[in-house]
Amino acid sequence: MLVTLDEAGYVFRDDTSKRYTLSYKGVSLSKNLPAENETSKPIQESRRNVFLLLPIRAC
Repeated sequence: MLVTLDEAGYVFRDDTSKRYTLSYKGVSLSKNLPAENETSKPIQESRRNVFLLLPIRAC
């Protein structure tokens, strides 16, 4: 599954560490969520955590 996401540009794989990094394209999938409701709040919180914890690379 990660290979497919890598090929589509949603994640990048570091050749040295073999770890995957979320790309901006992957993070941007959630940008059009409704602003405030019960479903979007946990998703927005997770998205903020991704921005804080993972190095995000531009496509």
